[in-house]
Parts: sequence; C-alpha cells; structure tokens
Amino acid sequence: MAWTRSGTRSAHGPDWGSRDNLLFFADLQGLDGAHRHAAVDGALERVGLTDVAARRAGRLSRGMHQRLHVARALLGSPAVLLLDEPTAGLDPDMALRMRDLVRDLAAQGTAVLLTSHSMPEIEELADVISVIGAGRIVTRGSVGDIAAYAGITTTTTLTLPARHSEVTGLLQRRLAGEAVVGQRPSSGRWAVTVYWMADASPDAGLATLHEILSDRGAAAPADMVTRPASLEEAYLALADRIAR
Repeated sequence: MAWTRSGTRSAHGPDWGSRDNLLFFADLQGLDGAHRHAAVDGALERVGLTDVAARRAGRLSRGMHQRLHVARALLGSPAVLLLDEPTAGLDPDMALRMRDLVRDLAAQGTAVLLTSHSMPEIEELADVISVIGAGRIVTRGSVGDIAAYAGITTTTTLTLPARHSEVTGLLQRRLAGEAVVGQRPSSGRWAVTVYWMADASPDAGLATLHEILSDRGAAAPADMVTRPASLEEAYLALADRIAR
C-alpha cells in the first residue's frame, strides 16, 4: 500500500484496486473513518463494480473505468452531479443500468447536468433539454419545444424498395413548403423521413405520397408511421440552422 508522508493515501499506489482508488478520493473529500468505507462500498454497488473492487484500476475495461469515475463523483452525496457522456464505452446492459442510476439520482433530488450525443438517451432522461451550437445554447425546453423551434411537429417514416428511389425527389417537389423529405440507404431499401412543417397537414401530404406510389405501381409501405417528432428528428431538422 502506498502512503504520503502525512499518512494520507497516495493516488498512484502500484497495486491499487478500485476500492483503494475510491478510498483515496474519500480521504480527499474529508469523509471520516466511520463513513468512508460505507460510502465507497455503496458507490461501488450503485455502479455495479462490487465484484471487481479489488482489481487494479489500471486493468479495468473502458466501460468499468467509466463507472468508476461515476462512483467517484457519488462520494459525499453531491447536490449537483455533472456527467459528460456517462454511457460512452458501456455495453447495452450497463448503459441501461447507468441510465437507471441517473434517473434514480434525479428522483432523489440530485440535480444532474448531463451532456450526451445520444438523442434517445437525452429524450429518455432529461426534463429540460438544451441544444448547443457554436458554443452557445440555441434553444432549450421539452422535445416538443425543440421540434417547434425547428419548425416541425410530426414526422412520417417509411422504407421503399431500391427501384423506387425517384419517389423521394418527386415527393419533395410536390410537398415543397409543406415538408422536408430525407432519404438514406438502409438494408437494401431506402429509408425515407418526411419532416412536416408546423402549419402543414400531414393527411393531405400522405394522400400525395399514396398518389405518387400508385402512379408507379408501388403499394403503400407496411412500415409507414406518422407520429410526433422525436428529439433526434427535431435535431436533424434543426442542424442546418446551427453553425458548427
């Protein structure tokens, strides 16, 4: 075990495990002996690292390192928690557990400021969403607020066979001023997203889509869905207006 002259643990002991790493930071935060072990063990349990508490921190996987950082932040029960991409590097199961942890902390009264490039993660966890562009907050609010700022309310998604690639261009021309139509390849088909403008009527636009498909002998796609815009769709509709 490594110690400084004052008797406080050193941050760089050669055989340090994850628990020792957290005990060092508990010392820095001034947690007394009666509480520091309980705080460390509780933090390890909350992030799912109890089983590897004795493993050297330098030998943890990237995802385990990520969880160790979060455990360190939980020491001392902070009133405000800043999390930058907390699920980066985690497998899907641990990413879900991390989201549950963030949700629990917020429900218990901890103020959480979380940054992430995962739109579904933000949509799931955030009460207030801020969109940042060119170093400033462009807009903030709920998913509906972000979509309204982007000028859309609903989207229609569908896929088309590769032979009907011209449908998107025709639809964009027919719906000019009512919607923006995007297209990308997906598993041998075209994935099409129609972003309806706030004052447009999706029903009339969908009738136009069915007319175009019928003219080309194509049936209406079984996977066609019209629903409120997701955060990712709202962001994509907004992206061209954000200077990067």
